[in-house]
Amino acid sequence: MDKCFSQNPQELFAARKQRILDSVALKETDRVPFSLFAHFWPARYRGVTYEQAMHDIDLMNDCTAEVIRLLQPDNYFANQVLTGFGKQLAALDYKQLEWPGHGTDENATFQYVDKEYMSAGEYDDYLFDCQRRCKFSPLGRSKSSPLNVLRNTVVAGCPGSP
Repeated sequence: MDKCFSQNPQELFAARKQRILDSVALKETDRVPFSLFAHFWPARYRGVTYEQAMHDIDLMNDCTAEVIRLLQPDNYFANQVLTGFGKQLAALDYKQLEWPGHGTDENATFQYVDKEYMSAGEYDDYLFDCQRRCKFSPLGRSKSSPLNVLRNTVVAGCPGSP
């Protein structure tokens, strides 16, 4: 068994934490601290498409866990926060991003769609008419968007609201 995983987890955590704190304090460490921030790389490593990773959070969790066991980073960012929201984007009919299998290739990362979502003449309405604000959202413009139910909702505290 690997030395890293044969040690007590609390001791491993304490050693990694101290390594990072010492590095920040510009003290000499036993090695350079390693932080894993890998986006879709754990999926690629396991042969999983980016599209699968965006739509199956459990699968992405498994991919990330395997990479953590392999690389043994001192800390990591939970990549699933940035990659596991394909189902939510699809349900919202989200227009500002294209994502794997939904506007981009199944193994291409998500892309921001740079469009003019409001004309110059609509900014005053957006800023000063809270009750119609959903009209200007890329989410609210789609006829199939769940946010269409909010179009006629009265927003408390907005000018013109009761």
